[in-house]
Amino acid sequence: MLSRIRTPLLSRNPYLLGDMAWGVLYVLHGLAGAALIALALIHIYFALRPENRPITMSMLTGAMDREYYARHHDPRLWGGLGPRRVGTESAPPEAIAALPEVCAAAIADGDGKPEAAPAFLAVLKQDTANALAVVRLVLAQPRLSSQLIDNLNANIHLRTVLTDVFLLDEAFGEAQ
Repeated sequence: MLSRIRTPLLSRNPYLLGDMAWGVLYVLHGLAGAALIALALIHIYFALRPENRPITMSMLTGAMDREYYARHHDPRLWGGLGPRRVGTESAPPEAIAALPEVCAAAIADGDGKPEAAPAFLAVLKQDTANALAVVRLVLAQPRLSSQLIDNLNANIHLRTVLTDVFLLDEAFGEAQ
């Protein structure tokens, strides 16, 4: 449609399409504009309804109340802290705390040279203790914001534990 008017980027060419094609193009453009306005109004209407206010506020603030999430979201569809898992926030810290023992068993079963394993396991134990402190801090919060979760994912202590596990896999894992 910009070919019918002069712009700094395009020269004017009103004869690019025939009259019938321009008419169809204008009708389609009008319909698309009307659909855009209608969809925007429908979204605003449903966002402002009282039963959807917590969802709307979570889009604006980036945080959602745990209790609202637990009542309104099916964990089988969405995962996360649904009704089955609220109150069992100890599962992630317990899994992190068990890493040194699991890794010790993997070292014993692996093909690597286990003489350096005690020093590695001491480092892993300290790294998991640091990561546990971070995870427990996040789980103690009444509201989980997307920024909080992003910062947890970027936390150096969790990344260190992950790197330790990758290193263990490369050093003591099955021969490839």
